[in-house]
Amino acid sequence: MKSRLIENAPRLNINSIDKAAARYIDKYNNIGIVKQAVNFGGYRYYFQCNYCNRKVKDLYYTSKGVLACRHCLKLNYFCCIYRNMKLENHYKTYHIKNKIKKLRDNRHKKRAFKLELKLFPIYEKAKQEIINYMSLIRG
Repeated sequence: MKSRLIENAPRLNINSIDKAAARYIDKYNNIGIVKQAVNFGGYRYYFQCNYCNRKVKDLYYTSKGVLACRHCLKLNYFCCIYRNMKLENHYKTYHIKNKIKKLRDNRHKKRAFKLELKLFPIYEKAKQEIINYMSLIRG
């Protein structure tokens, strides 16, 4: 089974909602919200997955509108998939591209350009890694 990336999945984060919305979600959507006391006073809030009863900060949507944790939906992080394939440079290019995008969004064009210059040699190495990996698979 092909694993889906966690970065591409739409999610609901416990930190992105306020207390009133949490009560509404808990009451009307059958999503459990658990609070845990912390050492410095106060509480930390978690969702409770309906399928495995884990305390999680993020619940992910499926195409059918079901909310579940990443373990139940078998979602993987990008870095885990590519590290297992021994594609470290491909992983680096992914993160550098994301960093460039954030810099451009925040109008730091010079910094983004400098990062792009660093990206080219890593990108070439990543292409070579993929070619080597594909040759290993084909045998």
